[in-house]
Amino acid sequence: LVAGDGSSRDEFGTSIAVSEDAVVVGASRDQISTDADQGSAYVFVLSNGVWFERAKLVAGDGAAEDNFGNAVAISDDTVLVGSFSDDIMPNTNLGSVYAFQQSNAGWHERQKITTGDGASFHQFGSSVALSGDTAVVGAPFAGRGPTARQGAAFIFVRSGSDWIQQAVLVASDGSAGDEFGSSVAIFGDTVLVGAYADDFRTNEG
Repeated sequence: LVAGDGSSRDEFGTSIAVSEDAVVVGASRDQISTDADQGSAYVFVLSNGVWFERAKLVAGDGAAEDNFGNAVAISDDTVLVGSFSDDIMPNTNLGSVYAFQQSNAGWHERQKITTGDGASFHQFGSSVALSGDTAVVGAPFAGRGPTARQGAAFIFVRSGSDWIQQAVLVASDGSAGDEFGSSVAIFGDTVLVGAYADDFRTNEG
């Protein structure tokens, strides 16, 4: 798979997710108009054994260096795209996640998902996972003061067409620099959260 309009440094393949006959691929450094590293995501569908590019997704309010597409997830007719460098003013690089839904043979942005208790450089949207009406979003740099970059993962549940924050997950033994939330996965009623920088006994990271 390649992007129909791909160019140098797009980093197509930064992230990838699949659901049955549909694939979504992130290109987090794609230049959109004059905005370098704004990012995009491409949806491909399988037809008669061949994958076809069906849509290119971009953030409706995207800006340079948002890195939209750094993380992607897909379930049925819904796609989530992380934008971990998005500035949610006044918070620089707080990050966000965009929800797209398929309708009338097209993909349309439905909601920009953010967290109300975030702060600058939390990088919310560094990882995303989706199962039906439940989404998990990682923010590996979340934390303040002595717990800087401990990390957190946020649970959102879809009610109607709205994604509503239901819970915040943190490690019971978390400490500064663990980057809990660097990766996430969900299946049914179970969520897994990676903390790749966690120091275990004498083993760093």
